[in-house]
This record gives sequence, C-alpha cells and structure tokens, in this order.
Amino acid sequence: MFDLVCKGQWKPPAPGGTGTLFRNLKKGYTMHIQVNSDNHIQGGSRLEHWVRSTLEAALERFEEDLTRIEVHLRDENGDKPGPHDKRCQLEARAKGLTPISVSHKSPTLETAVDGAATKLEHALSHQFGKLKSRRATAA
Repeated sequence: MFDLVCKGQWKPPAPGGTGTLFRNLKKGYTMHIQVNSDNHIQGGSRLEHWVRSTLEAALERFEEDLTRIEVHLRDENGDKPGPHDKRCQLEARAKGLTPISVSHKSPTLETAVDGAATKLEHALSHQFGKLKSRRATAA
C-alpha cells in the first residue's frame, strides 16, 4: 500500500489510495498513516491532514513502536440521516505484534475519529503495559 524509499522519502500509494508518512527526524522512527474513505464521505487532503494530526497527537508516545496505522472512514447509512451513522475503524500495526483494531460509531465524523483514537490509545497502553510487566517478571 505504501512504497517507502530509504532515508525517509515517500512515494505516493497506488492509484485510488491516499497516504501520509509521519517521520520523527530526531529519533528516526517512521509511522505510516493511510486514510481510506467510502464514496459517501468526501475525502481529500484537508480531511487526511486533520485525521493525521489527530492520530499523531493521540498516539505520539507510541510512535517508535508503531509501523503503520490504517484508517477506514465509513458512512453506515449512506445518504440517509440517522444516529451513529459515521464509523471510524483504526488498525494499528506494532513491530513484532499482531495488529490491533478498534472502531467507533458517532453522529459526526469528528467524534467518530476522536473516539476511535481514544480507544486505540487505551488498547495500545494495555498491550504495551502487559508486555512491560511480562518483561519485568522474566528478568
């Protein structure tokens, strides 16, 4: 989905996809964030930038452990209005671990993304907390 060239350069993904590359130059860590949306959600660079900045702020402390985050935005009801019809699903891939997936439904896209980011932060805290406690007891 992403083509990454050495030294932190970024090539755009295949046609039909959107993507970004988040790179912390001080530490040298790279985390890919790919944003996908269905045909009922108007995607674009503005939406992608907002989603990226929201995730970077929420998951900053995990940036060295994460390699990629996939974002799937969906309007569950299509053109029909209704409660909790916007859905954000996040899938985080950590180095050497199985992917973690969370989703959040909400009336607005903004609260769906914020809710999913909070859920993912809690899930990652739980997973990495368990790893730290296992390493501490093994030592």
